[in-house]
Amino acid sequence: MSTKSIVILKEDCSIKNARRIVVTIREVFDRGEHATVDCSGVEQADISLIQLLVASQRTFHSRGLHFEIVNPAHPLRAAVARAGFQLDLAAGQIC
Repeated sequence: MSTKSIVILKEDCSIKNARRIVVTIREVFDRGEHATVDCSGVEQADISLIQLLVASQRTFHSRGLHFEIVNPAHPLRAAVARAGFQLDLAAGQIC
C-alpha cells in the first residue's frame, strides 16, 4: 500500500521556481507515494505551473498513483482559466 505525501506550494510558483517544484514532486513520485498538492499559498502562477501539474497528474496516474490538487488559491485559478483549462475541485484535477 502506498503512502500519501503532501506537497505545499507557496508564494511564487512561476517559471522562476519551476525546477524546485519539479524536484519536490518528483521525489514523491520516485518514492511511489500518492501526492496531495496544497496550493493555498500560491501567490504567483503561470503556464509553467499548469504544465507541471498536468504532466504530474498524468505521470502519477500512469503508475497507478493518486495525484490531487487541493485549496487552489486565486492566482492558480486565474492561471488555469487563462490557459483554457478548468479545475475540477471535486476530483482535485486540472482538465
